[in-house]
Amino acid sequence: MFSKVLIPVDGSDNSSRALDAALSLSEKLGEDYCNSCYQVAPVVDIQSEKLLRDLVEVYEKESQHIISKFSKIATKKGLSINSKLL
Repeated sequence: MFSKVLIPVDGSDNSSRALDAALSLSEKLGEDYCNSCYQVAPVVDIQSEKLLRDLVEVYEKESQHIISKFSKIATKKGLSINSKLL
């Protein structure tokens, strides 16, 4: 039926509940593949290139931290997550 489950995460309580639901679905179906994505929000009207690079760098580090946290939850349940930061 399903071969992959896509779990968009943003660190919120709602995305944590979505992860739990997706992992439960994966356990019941015998699937062990989930994909987590985090989309970097568009930045508008920043005139300084350095400021923009610094903001994006901080944003990406926080995004990676969130994905890592959610991956550890899946690992504890015996499932693997293929994560990708978009």
